[in-house]
Parts: sequence; C-alpha cells; structure tokens
Amino acid sequence: MSLNAATVQLSEAHSPEHAASTTNSFTFQDLPLAELSAEMRARIGEFRFPSWFGSLGFCESYSYPPVEKVAFCTNPSGEIQDVIFFNERKWAGLFKEMEIVGPVNPESELLLKLRTKHQPDLFKLSLQSASTFPEKINDSILIEVRRVNEDYRIDLPSTPEEYLQQLGKQTRKHLPYYLRRLQREAQKNFIIRAATGERISRQSFIDLLELNQLRMRSKGRETLWTRETKLHRWPLIQKAVLLFGLELGGKLVGSSLSYLHGSEAFLITIAHDPQYDRWNLGNLCLWQTIEHLIHIDCRVFHLLWGTSFYKAQFGGQLAPIYRAIYARNTRVASAWRLWSLLKIEAAASLPQKITRRLRGYWVPIREYLSDGRRGS
Repeated sequence: MSLNAATVQLSEAHSPEHAASTTNSFTFQDLPLAELSAEMRARIGEFRFPSWFGSLGFCESYSYPPVEKVAFCTNPSGEIQDVIFFNERKWAGLFKEMEIVGPVNPESELLLKLRTKHQPDLFKLSLQSASTFPEKINDSILIEVRRVNEDYRIDLPSTPEEYLQQLGKQTRKHLPYYLRRLQREAQKNFIIRAATGERISRQSFIDLLELNQLRMRSKGRETLWTRETKLHRWPLIQKAVLLFGLELGGKLVGSSLSYLHGSEAFLITIAHDPQYDRWNLGNLCLWQTIEHLIHIDCRVFHLLWGTSFYKAQFGGQLAPIYRAIYARNTRVASAWRLWSLLKIEAAASLPQKITRRLRGYWVPIREYLSDGRRGS
C-alpha cells in the first residue's frame, strides 16, 4: 500500500489547508471526510484496502464516533495510490496528537507527508496487525506498543467438508449432531436464512440486536450496541454485510452479522435466545455462517473483539491487534511517560479512595444509629 520512496517524493504543501499539493506529478490531499466530493468518495470506496480496518466503510460507517479526516495521493493517471484515515486532537490539553486508524506502514511516504504538514507532537497507530515497529522514525521516538484487542483468523478451505475435518474430534462430531437434533425436534418450524446488503430488513437487524442484548444480560453484562451505534451503522449494514439467521416458528432465535471485505469476512456480532441453549444455537449459527461463507467463496473469516474459547474451537488462530505511539521528541516522550505513570498510580489508589469515601459516609450513619438506640 505504501508508495515507493525511490520513485515518489512528496514535498511540503505550499497551498491552503485543504488544497492539493503536487510533486513529480503525484498529488497529495488531506481534508475532513465530510468535505469529500461524491466522486472522490466513490473512488476511495473502491480502493483495495489490505484490511477492513482502515477502509472507508470501517472508518466512516462502523467506527463510532466516525473517523474525521482522510489523506490520499494519486498518480499522474489520477489513480489512488495510498489512503490514510486519521483524527486530530489535543492530548492533556497541551500537545497535538494525530491518530492513524487501521494498518499502515509507519515509514510510508504518505504518512511522512502527513506528519510533515501537521507536525503532531504524538502520533498514534491504532488497529495495527504488526507487533514490531521501528524504534525511531525521523525525529519521532517509539514510546509504546500495546496489545489492545484480539482477532481470531480462520483460513477457509474450498468446501464445508474440508472445514469440518480441520476441527477437533469432539467439535467435528457434535456440530452435525446438534443440527440433526434441532431439525428433528423443531421439524418444519425451523428455517435457515441468509441475507446481504439491501435484502437485510431493518426488523431482522433490530431482532438480532435484541438477541445480543438478551445474551449479554444472561451473562450479567451490557451490550455495546447503543441507540447511537445502531443508527450510525445501519447504512453500512445495507451495503456489504451478511446477516445469517436461524428462525423457529417465524421468530429469529439465533443470528450472526459479518462484514464482507473482498474475499474476507469479519464477524461483528453473534447472538441467540438463551431460552434455547439446549439446542446449542450459538455454535450452530456460527458453523452454518462459516459454511455459507465457504459457499460464496470467502477465504478468511475473522472472529473479532476479544478472546473466547469458541473462537479457537472453530479453528481460529489468534492474531492480536496492537497500538503504537510515537513522540516527536524526548520532551514530549517524558511528558507522556509521566502522565501514564500518574494515571496508573491514580487507578491503583482508586480502591483506597472509595474505602475512605465510604468510611466518611459510615461515621455519620453510625452516629445516627447510636443516637436512635439511645433515644429508644
């Protein structure tokens, strides 16, 4: 995705804030996503991003709040060569921070151009698949690499039969049994449905999220799908998402939602009605989703957001997601390390603060109770 430094050199911009700059016939531009023309938005949408993370769909329509800005460069033929989505903010109210969203070569020409123009004190590379990064890039110093989330990657074979053979002996035995039992007990009331894009009804989307909420509550947790994220992501659901569902008596009882990106799919959420746990609907739904993805020639399935036993059980290989942070100079690096230390110490002292606060409330309560007993 990166430009070849030997053939492409991007120079300092001498134009206004959002105007394009051109060097050796390569054009560089960065601007708020809201200011993209319809034609340029379509072209960036068609660009072959190496990962869903860092793509237009993810940054604009999935990430919430959405990513604010985009930088890109085009060759003499007008073809887009590289794209970076980013945010800018103030860190600690003092330093200028730039966050790059999605996998990127930290030494790419486009990122160098962007940093040279905006001069951030800190630049953060989020949602990175790499675990190692250069210790120094120009005048910037690497100050942190942290594992922030997990992806489990399943390389899908060409047939469902091959996939089943890849699984462990017990899983290979139980999945077909679960399906036969459900078909036998539910009989004609049981239907498997798959829908993509505009064929996904708003009601089926709502039903899936309600199942997700039921599943989370049964575990004593809250769903991350707020009213705002539902509204924000609905347009994305209608573009390139697979909704796979198990229906019982016309009611959705198990479902999965996966984003389709080229020949890869990314599991966004999966849920089932807890009252049907005896039928192992969660495992059945995931297995049938995988078989459907194989039938539509999907080659990789990503089980996103966190570790779970079932992800390894279904053949997922752990692929951690990292964040790297660079500081512009040693002064900024020292300030960031001090801030991090103070934050850790504050978090460590929180239980003691809560105890002291509760003790402060307990003293007057105890005195009140004592007075009450004396009065009686």
